[in-house]
Amino acid sequence: MFFREKNSLVLLYDPRTQEEVEEIHAQIEEVGKYYQFSHLGDIAKLMEEKKVRGQAVICFKHPRKRLFLECLPTLIAKEIPFTVFVRTECVGVNRLPREEELQAYETAYPAAHESFSVVK
Repeated sequence: MFFREKNSLVLLYDPRTQEEVEEIHAQIEEVGKYYQFSHLGDIAKLMEEKKVRGQAVICFKHPRKRLFLECLPTLIAKEIPFTVFVRTECVGVNRLPREEELQAYETAYPAAHESFSVVK
């Protein structure tokens, strides 16, 4: 990686193993030395205005169990914004209807609910 304050980064992850989780934490620690972490929407808006400088965004491709247990608690504790992409057609398919699964998630993780935006 080349770090320059004139660049901006989008870090896209899909942690499946403990080694990948450890690598993510190490990369985030290193990137945090050079870049300010931002929300994906904020950096997209700044890109339209051509004002993005030294921003980094963390995104996760799939909401797997390891992500919620091993990655997100660290990011939340460090107050680092992140984005989790969700295939909405899969939400609720294997256990609950979509609305019930989202309601259960909001109940179980009330603080995380404020960080997420659900597109219906």
